[in-house]
Amino acid sequence: MGSSTLRRIKNVFVLLSRGAKQIRATFKIKKWPSAQQLRYAGRVLTVREKRIVTGAIVIAAFATLGLLLKAGDSLLAEVPKNGGVYREAIVGSPQFINPLFATANETDADLSRIIFSGLLRYDEKGTLVPDVAESFTINNKQTEYLFTIRTNAVWHDNEPLGINDILFTFGAIQDGTYGSPLRVSFQGVTVSQVDARTVKFALEKPFAPFISALTVGIIPEHIWGNIDPRNARLSPYNTRPIGSGPFKFKELIRGESGLAQSLTVARHEQFYRRPPYLDEVQFKFYPSFDLAVQDIRSQQVDGLHFVPKQFKDRVERKYMELYTLQLPRYTALFFNPRQATVLKTKEVRQALGLAIDKQQILNDILRGEGAVINSPILEGFVGYDPVFHERDVNQGRAKELLSAAGWKEINREEYIALRTKLLRKELEKARDEERKLAQESKPDTLNTDTPSTTDDALIQKQIDERLTGEMPIAQTSFRAKSDAPLMLTITTVNDEELALVAEKTAAAWREVGVSAQVRVAAARDITASVLRPRAYDVLLYGEIIGADPDPFPFWHSTQIDHPGLNLANFVNRKADTLLEEARVSTDETVRAQKYRAFQELLKQEYPAVFLYAPTYTYAVTNKIQGITTARILSSADRFNDIEERYIKTKRVWRRK
Repeated sequence: MGSSTLRRIKNVFVLLSRGAKQIRATFKIKKWPSAQQLRYAGRVLTVREKRIVTGAIVIAAFATLGLLLKAGDSLLAEVPKNGGVYREAIVGSPQFINPLFATANETDADLSRIIFSGLLRYDEKGTLVPDVAESFTINNKQTEYLFTIRTNAVWHDNEPLGINDILFTFGAIQDGTYGSPLRVSFQGVTVSQVDARTVKFALEKPFAPFISALTVGIIPEHIWGNIDPRNARLSPYNTRPIGSGPFKFKELIRGESGLAQSLTVARHEQFYRRPPYLDEVQFKFYPSFDLAVQDIRSQQVDGLHFVPKQFKDRVERKYMELYTLQLPRYTALFFNPRQATVLKTKEVRQALGLAIDKQQILNDILRGEGAVINSPILEGFVGYDPVFHERDVNQGRAKELLSAAGWKEINREEYIALRTKLLRKELEKARDEERKLAQESKPDTLNTDTPSTTDDALIQKQIDERLTGEMPIAQTSFRAKSDAPLMLTITTVNDEELALVAEKTAAAWREVGVSAQVRVAAARDITASVLRPRAYDVLLYGEIIGADPDPFPFWHSTQIDHPGLNLANFVNRKADTLLEEARVSTDETVRAQKYRAFQELLKQEYPAVFLYAPTYTYAVTNKIQGITTARILSSADRFNDIEERYIKTKRVWRRK
């Protein structure tokens, strides 16, 4: 084929793009060839021309297909559709999946969030919006709250949710027999029915944080009304809950030891808002982050509820998304002078605080993800003042304070001699009491009051073992007062981050002469064995302060006993008054002034060492879409957008 032929074919394609009319006008075509006439085209074209025309047709076909796809993209939209299962790893174990008790256990709170629903809820932006309530109003004095209940809410057993359920839930919270830790937030509140759909909360006086307390999940009266409040914690409904939230309980699997291994919830099809897209959410429970991270890496689970900083590198994968959220939470060392009398001296408490390099802890253990703090009022909340958060590490000053308090510095040999004397006395007393009990139980048994050589050797062995455990080789300086060594034990939960912080703190205290030990309690035992009896010298623990910074539940003297959260057993009448006045004021300026005065008291009395406010990071596989939550008030708030999360999609015509 010559160049003229190629030119003609090229011109044909150019003209094709200009439209059929132009083609006919150019070639003076009066009539298009019929299909029968086109059959003879092959006799006119050469082999090479046939190939060129065939190639041109193929190119035109692909071009047409591309145009159709592009048109489809502009006309069609990809949207979520129902289906898929999300599997999340949680380090911990459920105990009471019940809003009345869930605040004492983070795992319970997480599960309660998606199974139950409250009058109000926090949306993905952290804003309070109606939930079971359709609407609400507050009077000008902020002493009356009226809630209109929606009519389309049903329980997971298909019973209707009504105003009786609302009244029963808050009545149970206020009933001391149940022992709900939420009771303090509803003291002095009268809950009553106005009409078939309206409930009223009447406060004796304004209480600024009250509105945020109404996010607590509602429980069904037709279930719990038949259970004696004294037996509420023993009910099987605590681990097989019936709620009204977007997901309903499906299955709980326990291991041979009886501990929960996994819990599955399924989409609640009758949910009053649009039911969630996900078919199921499966929670797998682990005793440690090591095991949970192993399953993340082998893709046995799709997410991890919390990623400690030291595990971040191991969790990061091309298929994992890490979400870092701001969380109103702080970690602190709470002193308990009721158990460790040495902590009754303010100078000792101050010295222990000054000995700790908080920034080093934040950098080394949390990789700088957080902020050093010296107060329970965090940035962004009413009463925050950066003056209370200035760097205060000073080991030299810490040593001076201990010396001024009468704690004389002694060397290693002196400490060994002192501890040996005290331990021998303790062990011999225990031995003698044991012998006395044995003699009383078996009077005919031959008894001798003279300790044997074997007894002495055994006691010495026990002394050596105790000293080895409590005396790190690197520690050469100790402190003593009136023949009593300065000894403290830091107790914390079995969490790798907290365990490392505890060890770092103990090391800092040893540098100023304190004999410091670390005790780690299992997460499932921390409430019963440590928090309830307040069985600790110093407690390293994290506290979530919630939507409102109200420090009352954590620092008022009425909260020193369980289920109160005053973990430092702090009693100060002036502080009590400030906290009481702040929580009834609706003027933020007044509240800020009260909280600054309260922080000044904490600074003077030093009942705790505030260490840091961490950020909250959790991991989710990138196959899960629709995650939009950026600000949370508790770890459970990561589920604020759970109804919008999806795995599967479909294409639909775009709306004009």
